[in-house]
Formats: sequence, structure tokens, C-alpha cells
Amino acid sequence: SAAQQADSSTAKIYWSDAEIGAISRANLDGSGYEVLYVDPVETPSGLALNVAERSMYFIAGNWNILKGDLDGQNVQTLTAVKRELEHPNSLAIDHSGERIFWADSRRDVIGRANLDGSDAAVHFSPGPLWQPSGVALDPDNDKLYWTDYGEIYRSNLDGSTTQSITRAWGGPPVGLAVDHKNDKLYYTESQVWIEEYTIWQTNLDGSEAQIIIGESYGRSGSIALDLE
Repeated sequence: SAAQQADSSTAKIYWSDAEIGAISRANLDGSGYEVLYVDPVETPSGLALNVAERSMYFIAGNWNILKGDLDGQNVQTLTAVKRELEHPNSLAIDHSGERIFWADSRRDVIGRANLDGSDAAVHFSPGPLWQPSGVALDPDNDKLYWTDYGEIYRSNLDGSTTQSITRAWGGPPVGLAVDHKNDKLYYTESQVWIEEYTIWQTNLDGSEAQIIIGESYGRSGSIALDLE
């Protein structure tokens, strides 16, 4: 339930690594690092977990959304959603509504579909001057988070009442993940000009930011949490 605390011995953070074309994971304190899935040609990015069914979703190749097991096995493409995609950057799962969401920086929209890729549609558009990249959901609190340039924004799940909650400390934030059990927000930050990539943890209001995984773990992009 939402009131339970994450078990530090089993909770994991997952991320895509563009340097080696892989999906990796570690414990929430950065220990226990391991590589799960590698495809240096297609270079997986955007990442979301469906913990209930022990599966992961990610973006790869020609902007396709793929699904596989949490250990990186049994990967397949969701063909039904392809018609709504131009340049998806990241993914998020709404477990209560059994939907997948994505940020598309070319169409400047947040899209959604059923978990099998059917009924794909535009969820909402932040505006014509926006280029949403990272996206994360907190359905228990009816909130949607996304990154745009150097800031992280929050709105209601339907896209109303948008507010900026924090600017990134260094480079632009890329990936986002919400720990609703402990009221924490995780994001990846890329300082491309010095080739430094880090994963940060903050409170949901953007305060008390700290690095938990440094640049030694490659070029971190999208991230996801397994709190079960």
C-alpha cells in the first residue's frame, strides 16, 4: 500500500545508459549496480516499470516503444502505438488506470495509451513553446511531472494548474521518477559540455536535492523505480 515504506534491501532504481546502449539498475543508495539489457545499435532510452506484472517499457530504435521483463528478457515492440509517436523521450506508467504515458518533444505533447499500445492519443499539450522530455506520474496525488529545458514542472493529472517546482542544479534534467511511498522525486541531469551525467534525489517540492549516482555509471538518461 502507499503507506508502506520502501524496503531498502529490495527497492531498485533503473536507468537507460546511452554510453553503452543499455538499461541498468542499482539499489536506491547507488550500490548493487548491474547491467540488464544491452543494444548499442538501437540504444534504449525512455524507461518505465510495471512492477505489478514485473515488466519494463522503454524506447528504442526508430522511436518505438518496447516491452520486456524486468531482467531485460522477452523484449517485444508495441506496434499499435506507433502512429501517435514522432519523437518520444520518456515513459511513465499509470498503474491505477493501466495506461502508459510519454513525452514527445517533436509534437510538444504528453501522449497516452493502454498498456498494450491500443487507444493511443494526445493527453494534453503544455503549449507550443514547450518541449517536454522526462515525464513521471503520481496518480495517488493526482499529479503529473515533466521536464522542459532546465526546469521540472508539475500539474494535475489532467494537465491543469501547471507550476515550476525546481530548476536543475547543473545541466538540463532528462529523466524523472516519483517515489510516492517516501515523497521523493528522482531525476537525471546531463551536463553534456563536460560529459557528466548524474542522478539526483529531491523532495517532491524540489527541495533538499542530492546526488545519489554519479557520472561513473555512464550517461544516465531515463529512470524508473521498483519499490516492491
